[in-house]
This record gives sequence, structure tokens and C-alpha cells, in this order.
Amino acid sequence: MDKTIRLGALSNRNFRQIFFAYAFASFGDWFDMLAIQVLVAYRWDVDPLLLALIPATMGMPGVLLGSFAGTMAWAFSFWAAPDRERRRAFCSVMVF
Repeated sequence: MDKTIRLGALSNRNFRQIFFAYAFASFGDWFDMLAIQVLVAYRWDVDPLLLALIPATMGMPGVLLGSFAGTMAWAFSFWAAPDRERRRAFCSVMVF
């Protein structure tokens, strides 16, 4: 019986590096949001409604600007297709 493990996309080294880097960064974002909520809840002693608005306000830029950013990335990809490294760096900077 063959006991090979199929990793699919994770068998690609470049994808695996990007995947784990993004997972680590997402964990940092989650921990940051948790720390902000704990700080607001225990230090400022706010009511639960304001505490529930923290994730909503942190997600609002993505909801409001997501379509615009996607359109700009699509338009940007046509005239800067050969310069992918600069485009990746630009997108990484824009995330922060």
C-alpha cells in the first residue's frame, strides 16, 4: 500500500513560503485586534456595544476600498506587467 501524502499546492516551495508567511502575518493581525479589544475593555471600561464595533471599524477599510483597490490592481497590471517585483512591493506596502 502506497502511503504518500499529497500536499497539493504546498508541495510548491514558493507557494509554501508565501502561505506560511501570510499565516504568520494573519496571526499577528488577529493578536493585534485581540490586544486592542482587551485594552479597550479593561482599561477604558466601555460597554459591549462599543467593544463590538472594534472589529467592524477595523474591517471597514477593506469593505469600502476593496473594489476600488481591486480595480486599480487590475488596471495597474496591464501597464506594469514586466515589473512584477516592484508591483509586489507596492502591494505589500499598501496593505500596511
